[in-house]
Amino acid sequence: MDASKFNYRFVACCSLTMIILSGCPVIGIFLAGMDVKRFIEFPPITGYVSHAPKSPVLFFTGLVLAAGLTVPVAFRLIKRIRHSAIPEPSGSFPPWGFLGLLLLLVFWAVSWGLTGHFKGIRMWAFTPLWIGFILFLNALDVWWTGSCLLLRRPVSFLGLFPLSSIFWWYFEFLNRFVQNWYYVGVSQVGAATYALRASLAFSTVLPAVMSVNELLKPARIIEEAFDFTGAGMARPLKVAAFAMLLLTSAALILLCKYPDYLFPFVWISPLCVICAVRALLGLPNLMTLWAMGKFGPLSRLSASGLICGFFWEMWNYLSYPKWVYSIPFVSQCKVFEMPILGYFGYLPFGLECGAVSALIIPLWEICGVNGGDSAGKM
Repeated sequence: MDASKFNYRFVACCSLTMIILSGCPVIGIFLAGMDVKRFIEFPPITGYVSHAPKSPVLFFTGLVLAAGLTVPVAFRLIKRIRHSAIPEPSGSFPPWGFLGLLLLLVFWAVSWGLTGHFKGIRMWAFTPLWIGFILFLNALDVWWTGSCLLLRRPVSFLGLFPLSSIFWWYFEFLNRFVQNWYYVGVSQVGAATYALRASLAFSTVLPAVMSVNELLKPARIIEEAFDFTGAGMARPLKVAAFAMLLLTSAALILLCKYPDYLFPFVWISPLCVICAVRALLGLPNLMTLWAMGKFGPLSRLSASGLICGFFWEMWNYLSYPKWVYSIPFVSQCKVFEMPILGYFGYLPFGLECGAVSALIIPLWEICGVNGGDSAGKM
């Protein structure tokens, strides 16, 4: 396709995606006759969603379904690891990697209040902690492969930070409708300080997930374990995309009316809308890989989201400020602050991070496929 046509479709895609993702929940407010003021409170402090109590039946059902997903995946990965040769490191560990490790360790201690020093910056510690983690991940990638995303695409990598901040603010917007998490230690903070501190913290999300994704690429274990090429459904792709778009749009409209039942759409709606709109407009998208049975890159992105999710929850646990969850039906059995079943939300979240990062980094590069091969010409 020529550049002008691509640009036109790209702009149309971004515009339509933003209209659906932001417009549908707002339409739901007016259809439900709710007061708009409670959705625009800033900082968000007031609690107005009364969640359903714990349900042992739903929790047990969720555990069974989770086990049905996890056990076969684990066995397949173990089998592949036993038959795969992991490549030897081909580079040297760069000096700035030690700086990243130092930042990580120092601000981990500060964030958890393990030191009597730096008390005045404890509330700001989460951002430098994650910057240190991101630098360390990229340094490990250089040591393993001789390159990393930070060095290979420095401008695009830096662009992930502001994009990431915008990206997570959307989840904060959706959380107004379900109130599945809230922040402790922000009630006395002014709006400007809250916005700055939160934006800085949110800016590390995409760089972190993309850095883990890059670090997992060289082993090829996940790709080989979940490559089912030839088992896809390429022909009805647009039909599936249209149906998914309708379902997700309806769920977003009804989100404020039925938060206890539709809250999972907070985590899957951005992915569904982004992929569906791109598929309908003929732009590169993750659904192309799914339709072809190439689940390896998709599984790697999901794993990247889950790995980062573990560290988010771990470092959040003793931090201040921190977030706390309030999830209906299945809030039992917490690992740190997150109910154990909630970790499965990080699987689609990793895919969303890949789909959004593709705005400034080629999707074929994120997925680790040949830019000119048959994988949807990504």
